Amino acid sequence: MSQAPVELVERWNLAERHLYPVVMARPDLYERYLALVRAIADDLGDLSTPEALAAAFGEAVARAARTAARSGIPTGGLDLEVAAGAAFALRYREVKAAAARGAVAARVQEATAKGERWVVLQERPGGQAPDPFAGATSSRVELHVPTGVAIHSFVELDPDTYQPRYGVEAARLDPVSGELARDEEPAATPRTFDDPAAWERAVAALRRACETRPPSQGHQDRVVEGDR
Repeated sequence: MSQAPVELVERWNLAERHLYPVVMARPDLYERYLALVRAIADDLGDLSTPEALAAAFGEAVARAARTAARSGIPTGGLDLEVAAGAAFALRYREVKAAAARGAVAARVQEATAKGERWVVLQERPGGQAPDPFAGATSSRVELHVPTGVAIHSFVELDPDTYQPRYGVEAARLDPVSGELARDEEPAATPRTFDDPAAWERAVAALRRACETRPPSQGHQDRVVEGDR
């Protein structure tokens, strides 16, 4: 998956962070910033790769001014460079998310074509000592292709004990796109464990439950939460 230059992404993120204090000091100004950022991001909708966004950033301020004029957003008091940077940050996340969805869909379709029963959709291996600010320190999402049930297993840092906490959850995905099925209910709270062995048994039990379920009929069956 392609990336924009790191220094450019950081510049966009920094511009976005500059907006946060505005909501407390000038809520009215913040609302105009949000409107302009969204309008600029929409204007960037035809740029669908990180490389295209990076190339377009050279005229970001001019683009912001044109978008504001076309949208009727008053620019008095607004820093157009900040608004443009925040808009590029927003559009960059959208582009990356779309690319990730496309990669997942491709994995699912390839596994289906090959008749594979399981496919790993996302995986982030565990690293060194858990970082209390990093969320999950390791994560794995694997899809049981015949039923569309995905098992998400992860390790995170418990904010109270600063010890590893092991979790697992299951949800039914669309076996074609790999996205959450449209009729799926909101996911239940993940099961968590202090004991890694108990966690591994729970993951294995979910995998066995998938293997004993009948396949989805035409990928249209009702979605249910994985066995607990």
